[in-house]
Amino acid sequence: MGTQSEQAGKAAACAGCPNQAACATAPKGADPDLAAIAERLAGVRHKVLVLSGKGGVGKSTLSAQLAFALAAAGKEARAFSDVKVARWLRRPLPWLPFLCI
Repeated sequence: MGTQSEQAGKAAACAGCPNQAACATAPKGADPDLAAIAERLAGVRHKVLVLSGKGGVGKSTLSAQLAFALAAAGKEARAFSDVKVARWLRRPLPWLPFLCI
Protein backbone atom coordinates (compact mmCIF):
# COMPACT_ATOMS: atom_id res chain seq x y z
CA MET A 1 0.00 0.00 0.00
CA GLY A 2 1.20 3.50 -0.78
CA THR A 3 -0.12 7.03 -0.75
CA GLN A 4 -1.82 6.47 -4.12
CA SER A 5 -3.75 3.42 -2.87
CA GLU A 6 -7.48 3.75 -2.30
CA GLN A 7 -6.78 2.41 1.22
CA ALA A 8 -4.18 5.08 2.01
CA GLY A 9 -4.97 6.59 5.40
CA LYS A 10 -7.83 4.15 5.96
CA ALA A 11 -6.06 0.84 6.48
CA ALA A 12 -5.30 -0.56 9.93
CA ALA A 13 -1.59 -0.05 9.29
CA CYS A 14 -2.24 3.71 9.05
CA ALA A 15 -3.62 3.98 12.58
CA GLY A 16 -1.64 6.45 14.63
CA CYS A 17 0.25 7.94 11.70
CA PRO A 18 0.36 11.76 11.90
CA ASN A 19 -0.27 11.93 8.14
CA GLN A 20 -3.28 9.61 8.19
CA ALA A 21 -5.86 12.32 7.44
CA ALA A 22 -3.78 13.80 4.62
CA CYS A 23 -3.38 10.40 2.98
CA ALA A 24 -7.05 9.53 3.36
CA THR A 25 -8.25 12.74 1.69
CA ALA A 26 -5.49 13.16 -0.91
CA PRO A 27 -6.37 12.92 -4.60
CA LYS A 28 -5.43 9.54 -6.08
CA GLY A 29 -3.87 8.78 -9.43
CA ALA A 30 -1.38 10.55 -11.63
CA ASP A 31 -0.97 14.29 -11.29
CA PRO A 32 -2.84 15.93 -14.19
CA ASP A 33 -0.11 18.58 -14.50
CA LEU A 34 2.65 16.05 -15.23
CA ALA A 35 2.44 16.36 -19.03
CA ALA A 36 2.55 20.16 -18.94
CA ILE A 37 5.51 20.14 -16.56
CA ALA A 38 7.41 17.65 -18.73
CA GLU A 39 6.74 19.76 -21.82
CA ARG A 40 7.97 22.96 -20.19
CA LEU A 41 11.14 21.29 -18.92
CA ALA A 42 11.89 19.44 -22.19
CA GLY A 43 14.09 22.26 -23.47
CA VAL A 44 16.14 22.52 -20.29
CA ARG A 45 19.38 20.64 -20.85
CA HIS A 46 20.70 20.41 -17.28
CA LYS A 47 18.55 20.42 -14.18
CA VAL A 48 19.84 20.48 -10.61
CA LEU A 49 17.84 19.74 -7.49
CA VAL A 50 19.17 20.70 -4.08
CA LEU A 51 17.23 18.96 -1.35
CA SER A 52 17.46 17.67 2.15
CA GLY A 53 15.12 15.98 4.57
CA LYS A 54 15.90 18.64 7.14
CA GLY A 55 15.50 22.38 7.26
CA GLY A 56 18.22 24.89 8.02
CA VAL A 57 21.09 23.05 6.36
CA GLY A 58 21.89 25.66 3.71
CA LYS A 59 19.98 24.53 0.63
CA SER A 60 19.04 28.08 -0.36
CA THR A 61 22.56 29.32 0.30
CA LEU A 62 24.05 26.52 -1.78
CA SER A 63 21.61 27.24 -4.62
CA ALA A 64 22.46 30.95 -4.59
CA GLN A 65 26.20 30.28 -4.51
CA LEU A 66 25.83 27.81 -7.38
CA ALA A 67 24.09 30.50 -9.43
CA PHE A 68 26.88 32.99 -8.68
CA ALA A 69 29.57 30.41 -9.53
CA LEU A 70 27.91 29.54 -12.84
CA ALA A 71 27.63 33.22 -13.74
CA ALA A 72 31.27 33.85 -12.80
CA ALA A 73 32.30 30.96 -15.04
CA GLY A 74 30.40 32.49 -17.93
CA LYS A 75 27.70 29.83 -17.91
CA GLU A 76 24.10 30.65 -18.53
CA ALA A 77 21.74 29.88 -15.68
CA ARG A 78 18.26 30.74 -16.86
CA ALA A 79 16.24 30.09 -13.74
CA PHE A 80 16.59 29.19 -10.10
CA SER A 81 13.63 28.43 -7.92
CA ASP A 82 13.64 28.09 -4.17
CA VAL A 83 10.63 25.95 -3.32
CA LYS A 84 9.71 24.61 0.08
CA VAL A 85 8.05 21.22 -0.23
CA ALA A 86 6.17 20.02 2.82
CA ARG A 87 6.80 16.43 3.84
CA TRP A 88 3.08 15.80 3.89
CA LEU A 89 2.75 16.65 0.21
CA ARG A 90 -0.45 15.08 -1.02
CA ARG A 91 0.90 13.85 -4.34
CA PRO A 92 4.25 12.42 -5.36
CA LEU A 93 6.53 15.04 -6.85
CA PRO A 94 5.76 14.73 -10.58
CA TRP A 95 8.66 16.97 -11.59
CA LEU A 96 11.25 15.20 -9.46
CA PRO A 97 12.39 12.77 -12.20
CA PHE A 98 12.98 15.77 -14.46
CA LEU A 99 15.10 17.66 -11.95
CA CYS A 100 17.40 14.97 -10.62
CA ILE A 101 20.74 14.51 -12.34
